[in-house]
Amino acid sequence: MYELWKYYYQTKPGTKLTARLWDEEEVKKNRAYDILKNYECSATYADRCYVLKISKIDSGIYALKVAMAYANDTNEVGIVSNLTYLIKNERRGLRLANYFYYSTRNWKKFFTKTITFYTPPEYAVNSADAQKSERFLGKMYNTLNLSPRTVSYYVTPTCEQMQQAIGIDEFVGNGATNTCSCMDTANNIIFSGGKGFYDPQDLVRVAGGYFPKAHPIFMTGLTGLLGGYNGKTMSYYQKQFLTYLEQHPDFQITDLPSFYEVDQEINPQYLVGAVFCAVAMKKDVEKLKKLLSYGTRETDFYMAIYKELNVTRNNAKDYFLTQLKDPELFKQYQDF
Repeated sequence: MYELWKYYYQTKPGTKLTARLWDEEEVKKNRAYDILKNYECSATYADRCYVLKISKIDSGIYALKVAMAYANDTNEVGIVSNLTYLIKNERRGLRLANYFYYSTRNWKKFFTKTITFYTPPEYAVNSADAQKSERFLGKMYNTLNLSPRTVSYYVTPTCEQMQQAIGIDEFVGNGATNTCSCMDTANNIIFSGGKGFYDPQDLVRVAGGYFPKAHPIFMTGLTGLLGGYNGKTMSYYQKQFLTYLEQHPDFQITDLPSFYEVDQEINPQYLVGAVFCAVAMKKDVEKLKKLLSYGTRETDFYMAIYKELNVTRNNAKDYFLTQLKDPELFKQYQDF
C-alpha cells in the first residue's frame, strides 16, 4: 500500500498515466478523478509528502493519511495539511480512491433541474434557496449563452465539517473562519461549508468549466460581476475604490495581474477582471468569450485585452481607471 501511494505521488498524480492505479468507477465518473488534487482552495498537494498512517476502516477498504509539506531554503520542513485517501483491495488488486465519496455515501440528496444537492443526514435542506440557486444558474447560462450542465452541490453547516468530509486537515486557515467554499470546475462540484444552499459567488464559478483557458483575473472578475464578492456588488467596490483613490492621491497601482492589495475590504483582482469583462459584454457576449480564451499566463492577459479591446500593456492601468470611473459600468449587474 505504501509503495502504491509512493509510485502514484512521484509519477504524475491525477493524470492518465496514473489512472490505472485508481478506482475504476471513480475514473469513469469524473473528468479529473483525484478530488483532493482538484481542490484548489486549500493547501492539498505540496513539494513533499509523508505517509502518516494506513488503517483498515471497512471490509477491503483502508484509510491512507499523508502529510503535505514544503521545505525552505535551509531545508526546514513545514507541514501545511494532512490528507486522507482510500486504498481499496479490488478484483484487479490495490487501487487508490477518494475518501470523499466514502464519507458522503449516506448523505441525503435533493434535486432541482440541473443541480443535485448533497447534505449530511441531520442537516435540513433549504428547498427555497436550492431553487433560487437553480434560477440563478439558469439566468447565468442565458446571459453567457451557455448550454446547461449538471452540478453536484455539497453543503455542510460548517467549514470544518466540509473539510472533514473531503479529507483535509489544513494547518493554515482552520479555525480562522467557519465558512468556506470551493469549486471543482473539472467535475462540476461545488463544496460549500457554512454558506447554505445559495451563494451567487460560488455558482458563477460553474462558468469556469466552460472557459479552461481564461486568465484567472477574468474569471475572478466575472464571478464578481455576476455573483458579487462577500455579499456586495461590484458597484459597491467601484465606489469604495474610487473613494480610496481620492483619499490616497499618492497610491500607485502595480502591474494589473499582480495588483492584489488596497485595504482589508477591497480585493482589486475582482475589480480589474470585472472592468474588462463588463467592457467586453458591452460589445456582446461573444466578445467576452473570446476574452476568456487566450490562456492563463500574464502575457496571455495582455494579449487578450489587446486583441479584443485594443488596450496595450502600457495603457492598461490608465484604461482600467478610466473605465472604472463610469458610473454605468456595473449598473446592469447590480440585481443579477
